[in-house]
Amino acid sequence: MKLKQPKKFPRGIEVLVGGIILNKKREILLVRSPKWANKWGVCGGHIEPGETMSSAIKREIKEEVGLNTKPRCFFNLGEMISPKGFHREAHFIYLDCVLDLVGGKIKLNEELNSYKWVSPKEALKMDLAGASADAVTKYLKFCLKNKGY
Repeated sequence: MKLKQPKKFPRGIEVLVGGIILNKKREILLVRSPKWANKWGVCGGHIEPGETMSSAIKREIKEEVGLNTKPRCFFNLGEMISPKGFHREAHFIYLDCVLDLVGGKIKLNEELNSYKWVSPKEALKMDLAGASADAVTKYLKFCLKNKGY
């Protein structure tokens, strides 16, 4: 029996961090990216070699939207293989983190074209990219379990 050849992933398995950023109103920040077919999503990106998960999510948020954040905890782990709407073939393992907004003003980098602060429940009604729906859903469940975290 001949086995199918696996899809080619030029970057191998990529490890990502995603951030649920909370403002004082307990709204979360969503952004839109052409890399994700202009759908809404949480901020995040790749963990660089030698970088901790906490350092990576803080760096990615600062690079993407110009905000300073403080990680609270990582609460979700997942995987995507060739996610629908992503601009290239990829195999991702992702870790999601809850972060508090510490300061800064939003300044989008070239990867993003808009942003919006919304309640987590409102976010689930939006056209979310990749694993962002999973992140928001798991965040809401996490809050219920942990009495409003």
